[in-house]
Amino acid sequence: MMNSYIFNHDYVLRHDQKRTYIIQRHGNNDEIRDWARLIHPVQAMILSFFSTPKPYSEVTKEIATFLDIAVEKATELITPFLENKEDVYTEYEGHKFDLPKNILIESSKNKSPVIKYSPEEFLYEETDFVSKRFYEAPLNITFMPSNSCVTDCIYCYADKDTQSGSILSIERLKELIDEAKELKIMRFSLVGGEIFTFPKWLELLTYIKKNHFFVERLSLKYPLKEEDIANLKEIGIDKVQVSLDTLIPENLEQIVRVTPKYLEEIKKTIEYFCKYGFDVTITSILVPLNCNMENMLSIYNFIKDLKGITGWSLRPAFPSIYKPASAEFIPSKKQIEDLFEAMEDIKKEKKVYVDYDKTFLERGYVEAEGGSTNFKGAECSSNRSHIFVLPDGKVTICEQLYWKPHFIVGDLTHQSIKEVWNSERAMWFYNLEEEQLNEGNPCKTCGIFKECYRNMNRCWAEVVKAYGDECWDYPDPRCKLAPEMKTNLIYK
Repeated sequence: MMNSYIFNHDYVLRHDQKRTYIIQRHGNNDEIRDWARLIHPVQAMILSFFSTPKPYSEVTKEIATFLDIAVEKATELITPFLENKEDVYTEYEGHKFDLPKNILIESSKNKSPVIKYSPEEFLYEETDFVSKRFYEAPLNITFMPSNSCVTDCIYCYADKDTQSGSILSIERLKELIDEAKELKIMRFSLVGGEIFTFPKWLELLTYIKKNHFFVERLSLKYPLKEEDIANLKEIGIDKVQVSLDTLIPENLEQIVRVTPKYLEEIKKTIEYFCKYGFDVTITSILVPLNCNMENMLSIYNFIKDLKGITGWSLRPAFPSIYKPASAEFIPSKKQIEDLFEAMEDIKKEKKVYVDYDKTFLERGYVEAEGGSTNFKGAECSSNRSHIFVLPDGKVTICEQLYWKPHFIVGDLTHQSIKEVWNSERAMWFYNLEEEQLNEGNPCKTCGIFKECYRNMNRCWAEVVKAYGDECWDYPDPRCKLAPEMKTNLIYK
């Protein structure tokens, strides 16, 4: 085999003190996936030999010499990774290691910047394949450039009232992006408020793209000019999500509290996105006023023939920490189920792919036994692999908890990402003990406390929603031992 193979640099190998992760930040040769998995150090050593192009026969000899094995054995170890069309799964001493497809590819197929690795980098004195929190730095960072918005949605879960007084400068943001790249962080994402109210949004997005962070899909409610959309396309952003709850004017004004001209401006924005070849998805948040076919048809009749609309997601509103009255705007379970059933006829037309978010109907509140490993829903990444950066540089563990003082773990105006991740407050949350909990908290006397908390799958935001700020440490409301909720989160 005379071919020259190279490690697919769409992936990066990331050190984490006692282990190595293989991470996909973006993809030129494969579909985009949030791939971040532990791999065995020996696998990382093998892959390091392919970080620059070399003849295959030469590499097998180098690996055999380094590992002190026969060339035939080295070939056997490498073969499963050569342009593998499927993910590869291996096991060692009871631990499963997953590797993605197309790990080693022909040299000519690599389109990403080359990173040079050496096998000695992966000689750890101690290994850890169990703990879930990243040691060195987070896997993902989400930055909120601004908490201001052009709408005032009745269901909004964001803290738009807090005025931080200052925002991170574009110069400081570039420094943080540089650090994130150096730390091999997978995603540096943006979220609003409204991204486009940040004064230098185009410069920020351009720098993020320049540093090979993948801007997956920008979310907006902000009407843009055609020139803005052309600029986004020019820097390589071509996927957006537009929030649109109804196109019945009087209902739109009540739900998102906008002026009458907003409706035509946001429709024009969607049409411009389609004109410039964007992949556009529409998201509709359901409240009692629009949770019916009349309102959904007003949207469908507008988007069904637009080329570029690739999906339409319907999600029921949920209680907001920052709008106590939002509980009044939660549709009933029957309203939601009746609408989803009625929407089946639209789905059958296949003009627009329609997706229903039923997860909030199936959260399993006050049902789970055996701790957080058995909670329904996606795993929580807060303080395990993710941090949320507020406009003024304050860092919180969750994107729904904003400036809640209890959850602030650092400040990026004067700390590095690495310092914040390993700050005293961040580690306090991770190492929380029973004696640090408030009196009256059922978790304080639970026999599986350590296992449940170390799994880090409790939703801090839902705890605060259900029980209030003072009961931040209470059980996740999905737990069977959770007390009665002060604010009901169950769709009835």
